[in-house]
Amino acid sequence: MADWKSWVQKRPFCVLDGGIGSWLLAEGGVDIPPELFNLRQPEQVKAMHRAFVQAGARIILTNTFGGNRYRLALAGLADVGREVNQTAVSLARQVASEAETLTWVAGSIGPFGGEVSTQTAVSLYAEQARWLEEAGVDLLWLETMSDLTQAETAVQGVRAVSQLPVVLTASFHQGATITPKALAELARHYQLAATGINCGEGPHQTPPLIATLRHELSDLPLVSKPNAGLPQRENGRLIYPLTPTQMAEWAVRAYTNGATLIGGCCGATPEHIAAIHTALTAHVSPGEYAD
Repeated sequence: MADWKSWVQKRPFCVLDGGIGSWLLAEGGVDIPPELFNLRQPEQVKAMHRAFVQAGARIILTNTFGGNRYRLALAGLADVGREVNQTAVSLARQVASEAETLTWVAGSIGPFGGEVSTQTAVSLYAEQARWLEEAGVDLLWLETMSDLTQAETAVQGVRAVSQLPVVLTASFHQGATITPKALAELARHYQLAATGINCGEGPHQTPPLIATLRHELSDLPLVSKPNAGLPQRENGRLIYPLTPTQMAEWAVRAYTNGATLIGGCCGATPEHIAAIHTALTAHVSPGEYAD
């Protein structure tokens, strides 16, 4: 297997996948926590990963965003934490191995969403990172961190048990306590493999935030993975407003401002990712593009 960091640095851009939880909840036909699909609906999870890979994604995230023991316990799933995480890795790895081009599997770790001590938080993140690494992820992907303290705690927990490359992305929204400058400082201090933005209030946020991060971090790969706008509930379903074409236009702006790892978050479907892939491929010069 190639070295992930070297592989990324050699490419003008790399397309990421889209919204995992939103896809499963929309397409899966059952109302269960997204992580439980790994055990009850594994073929749906593989179908999701496969659709994103076919759309052009070269890095796919495992279906483990809420897979730490604290969040699983809220859904009555604390006793199957290891199984949930390691099955998710296996499903993603199966799809990656089928792909015609090299596809990386990143272990998704989200915030635990509760008030616990720093020691407990470090332990929660370390435990999930250990589960994911044991199952064979290529890198660890900490995402949707809006609290500065929790972001640093997450990195500390992961680094306590793993030497895999670590990516940290933040969600900038009203009430967030993390700033682009603070995120850049974390990336430098902990020598992260990449950092950037995900989810938030939509892709319109991303280009200026990416520009700020690029000013602070001249060489580090930057992530742009926004949602497809803020959703509205219609007939019991969440509807995200941005079309694939609109998402692709914002993706090109993010790329122009310095992002190189580009995909989508909540509401971003394989159609959105395909449009992003097409737009970025058309935007770079033929000599730059390397699939």
